[in-house]
Amino acid sequence: MRYLFFIIGGYLLGSANTSCLFGLSHGCDPREYGTKNGGATNMGYIFGAKTGIIIALIDVLKAFLLIHLARLFSANAPYLDLLSGLACVLGHIFPIFFDFHGGKGLAALAGTILGTDPYLFVILAIIALGLMYITHYGVAAATSACILFPVLLQLRTGDWLCFLMTMAVSLVMLYKHIPNFKRISEGSEVRFFTKDEAE
Repeated sequence: MRYLFFIIGGYLLGSANTSCLFGLSHGCDPREYGTKNGGATNMGYIFGAKTGIIIALIDVLKAFLLIHLARLFSANAPYLDLLSGLACVLGHIFPIFFDFHGGKGLAALAGTILGTDPYLFVILAIIALGLMYITHYGVAAATSACILFPVLLQLRTGDWLCFLMTMAVSLVMLYKHIPNFKRISEGSEVRFFTKDEAE
C-alpha cells in the first residue's frame, strides 16, 4: 500500500504542473507559446527569467520534499523514496490534469537527484553547467543529467535495479528533448552564455 500511495501521490504531485498552473492563472497556457511545453525554461521565455527560476525551484522542491517524506515510511519498503521521485518526474512530463502534455521533467529530476544523493547532485550540476557554458545550449545540461544520473548512481550504490529505474525515466526525458536537437540542427535553438541570439 505504501508503494501505491507514494507512486500515485508522486505522479499526481508532478501532474500539478507548476508552469501550467501559473500560466493559466495569468490567462496564458504556456504550451501554446514559446517552445510549447509546460516547463520552467519556457516560462522564462514567456514571463521572464525571474519567473522561470521561481517555477524551476518549486519543481525541484516538490520532488525533493516528496523523497524525504517517502523516506519516513520506507522501512521495509526499499526504493520507495526513489520511485516516488521518479513518479513525480513522469507526472511533470505527462500530467493527467493537463492532457498528459507537460514539461520535460528536468527540474523534477534535479529535485529527485538532490533528495536521493546531494553529493551526486553537486557533481552533476557542475558538469551540466559546464557543458551548458561550453556549448551554449540548455539541452546539453539536460542530456548530461539524464545520462549520467543512472550511471553514477549505479557506480555509487552498485544497485542495478536503481540503474534500470532511473535509466527508464531518463530515456523518456531524452525522447522529450528531441525537438531541442532538431532546433539546434536548424539553428533556431535558444543559446545561453552568449550575446548572440539564435536565428
